[in-house]
Amino acid sequence: MYCKRIDHMWLAVVLCVGAVVLMAGCETTYRRVEYSNVEQMIQAGYPNTQIDLSSPLLKERKIVLTTDLNSLSAREVISQLLYLDTTDPGEPIDFYVNTNGGDLDACLAIIQTYRQLKSPVNTHAMVDVKSGGVLLIAAGTGKRYAYPNSLFTIHGGIASSGTPEDYKMKALAIYEREMMMTMRLPVEWYPLMGQVFHTMTAPQALQYKVVDEIAKPVQRSNER
Repeated sequence: MYCKRIDHMWLAVVLCVGAVVLMAGCETTYRRVEYSNVEQMIQAGYPNTQIDLSSPLLKERKIVLTTDLNSLSAREVISQLLYLDTTDPGEPIDFYVNTNGGDLDACLAIIQTYRQLKSPVNTHAMVDVKSGGVLLIAAGTGKRYAYPNSLFTIHGGIASSGTPEDYKMKALAIYEREMMMTMRLPVEWYPLMGQVFHTMTAPQALQYKVVDEIAKPVQRSNER
């Protein structure tokens, strides 16, 4: 016997109308969260996923990305963002990123989701943030953090393999426009080329407006 609970909530604003369905089973700690019409660009590639509602991180409204950006990792991040925004709209979400980058369309889908939420998304750049990962940090809708050892590497965007050339060109144009909107990189870095890499330290990322603050280590009582 399974008990089912359905809560309907509209996530309006242009492209994102989400209907969130929570189905809890008596023999499992997982609940399936279903979304419909979550931004046209990602509908086909982002089927239903499962969220572990018992996760201590999720209870603290924290999301972690440590893999490459692709349809699977984006699906997990987007599902968690939508779930947290639905359960407590307006409360901040902390998103920790340590990634080599990956598919451009996956990156843009996550950023589009940020902008449909009532909850601000605080972004945290861990040690190694590359490519689309830098844009995930800079596009945060809350506070954007680096850490003393954070490194940021950017280059021209790469659309998913197998996509039509016309789509790639338009996606790359969106990627570069997002870079210009969310950070203040040196003008000589543009246009961003796929095989030309630029690396920034945390102070440089602060200077170029990729982040708002370099987080200080937590001081513990037993430290001198």
